[in-house]
Amino acid sequence: MVVDGIDLHKLESGTVIRIGSVRVRLTFHCEPCRKIADKVNLKRITHKRGVLGNFLSSGIIKVGDAGAVSAKCFDAIPYRIDDRIKWYLDKQDKPVPVSKLVFDIGLSISYCRAIPSIVRKRDDIRTDLILYKSKSRKQCVDGSATAR
Repeated sequence: MVVDGIDLHKLESGTVIRIGSVRVRLTFHCEPCRKIADKVNLKRITHKRGVLGNFLSSGIIKVGDAGAVSAKCFDAIPYRIDDRIKWYLDKQDKPVPVSKLVFDIGLSISYCRAIPSIVRKRDDIRTDLILYKSKSRKQCVDGSATAR
């Protein structure tokens, strides 16, 4: 969706915008996609590709609907992936499947395989809160893990 009239890149993570009757919580700037690396210098477009967000309300958005920045604001979500993982896990009281973790922090499911190497570099990330699939374990829908 293209938004005119609001400079989304100047707004902080956690800001809520309204477009028509729909409210959207801005989460973080889109990361430059490696698929376009041969077309543009990725460093030049960092923080210029768009902003991800979560819908806070349902509704219909039509071309030409007015947009505005709301007074309501949520906690900012860190931009760096390792900081984002720590931020997310610090809010958890029980282990979560790695697939839920990557979805909840706005990453592609392909990041599931990269999470172990990302968190290995940080001794302040609670790795015991991440559930990985393996041949000896089965992940349950509620996020708990049981032996097979």
